[in-house]
Amino acid sequence: MSGPDQATGYHRAADWCASQGLNAEAVDYALAVQDLDRAVPWIEQVALPLLTLGDMATLQRWVDALPRDLILSRPRLCVTVAWIWAFSPRWEDTDLLLDAAEEQLAQAEPTLETRELLGSVATLRAGAANVRGDI
Repeated sequence: MSGPDQATGYHRAADWCASQGLNAEAVDYALAVQDLDRAVPWIEQVALPLLTLGDMATLQRWVDALPRDLILSRPRLCVTVAWIWAFSPRWEDTDLLLDAAEEQLAQAEPTLETRELLGSVATLRAGAANVRGDI
């Protein structure tokens, strides 16, 4: 199986995994055929639980598969990646992500999700300031 047939098989596998609550596996199938429209919402959904479990390798692999512009265009993804980087040598790079998320959230309708994301931005900024010794 190759070409379009393989892509169709991967799409079916991704959708089946997602329907079974296996979102991490669904992400892997979607990313295998570069179907970012499917992969990104699943990443946003499972990233923080995986972060809590300490599965940094999976998270970093997924983030590395995403274009920078895509990450910066989605506030939830910006915050998710900032959390991932906060626990890595890239913690200094979180400001760009947090700035992008804050800018977009300032224009968004104030919802529970918006407030939660802004709370995460504030938490991450406080953590970064603490690491820098700027308490």
